Amino acid sequence: MLKEKAVADVLNQVRSDGIQGAFLIDREGLLLAKSTYDEEPEGSGDPSVSAALISYTWDTFERQEVLSGLYEMTLEFEKGIFVITRIANMLLVIRASPDTPLGLVRQKNTALANYLLVPLSIVSNLQFQSDIVD
Repeated sequence: MLKEKAVADVLNQVRSDGIQGAFLIDREGLLLAKSTYDEEPEGSGDPSVSAALISYTWDTFERQEVLSGLYEMTLEFEKGIFVITRIANMLLVIRASPDTPLGLVRQKNTALANYLLVPLSIVSNLQFQSDIVD
């Protein structure tokens, strides 16, 4: 069982100058946990909408086999940067302001992904086994 509050506390640790938030989504685009950025000015957007769009984009790349073995993706927009990493059957997303150095965002994403890899893999495996039994 994934405890949203515990994961949100871990996600919140990456927030700093330029890093606006982080969230964890499943492959269908469901928001599992977030360190929110929805209080940002100029309607930065709802993380659940971002989650759905990111999941769809990721799925499209995988289905089209554009990038074999897709592990990480960076999306740059006018109002921000998204760095996405696959962990087990989930996607870890960090959102940063457009002027944040991309290397800093990627480094924080990599560190967070490495920290969450084992626990999320265990949760993912337990969920998979539960789905088989049901």
